Amino acid sequence: MTHQLQYLQLADQIIVMNNGSIEQKGTFDQLQALGHDFMKLVKAADTKDKEIERRQSEMQRQISLKIETKDHGDILPIDTKETLAKGHISRKTLFAYFKASKSPIMITLMMLIFLANQIVSGGSDYFVAFWVNVESSSWHEMGNSTWDFQWEGPLSRDFMLYIYTAMIAAIILLWQFQTIVYFNVCMWSSINLHSAMFRSILRATMYFYSINPAGRILNR
Repeated sequence: MTHQLQYLQLADQIIVMNNGSIEQKGTFDQLQALGHDFMKLVKAADTKDKEIERRQSEMQRQISLKIETKDHGDILPIDTKETLAKGHISRKTLFAYFKASKSPIMITLMMLIFLANQIVSGGSDYFVAFWVNVESSSWHEMGNSTWDFQWEGPLSRDFMLYIYTAMIAAIILLWQFQTIVYFNVCMWSSINLHSAMFRSILRATMYFYSINPAGRILNR
């Protein structure tokens, strides 16, 4: 027994009852050929369903028009704000991110390694410039378009070569060590931030899930 007349065409057999007695039975096509009164009910149900669909479509179209014509000065949805967000990461955000690692010793070590790497890298460039100037000033013109090389550096050429080689080796080692320490600090910060967000999600009220789509929550 059903009042969903729109599904009668899918039934294998239809039984029409009136006041507890069977008036007609058969397939939809057979009853349609007999011209029974229930066909009027089917047509009325179809008309009613089409009217409901038309109203729903009209309502959705009006809502879409309101959203499209909305003044840009009004408050935009959160999704739109996130899409249109521009700018740079503030120092406060960076400080909060590294603070989330909960390892002040590693953060201090990371900063010292960054500083040492910059000092050694800049020092190697300065040392090369100094070495080039010493090499240039060690050539002396003897006359008759001849030049004589007499080293005038404060250190021997071999010793300066050793110093530069040690600087390059130090830069490589510091860079490797810097990468490892930086990766670990960022990994701990990410894990702790994710754990904090997950705990907040578990303790959030139902209102939070009403104003935030499931896709945004899962993507975060």
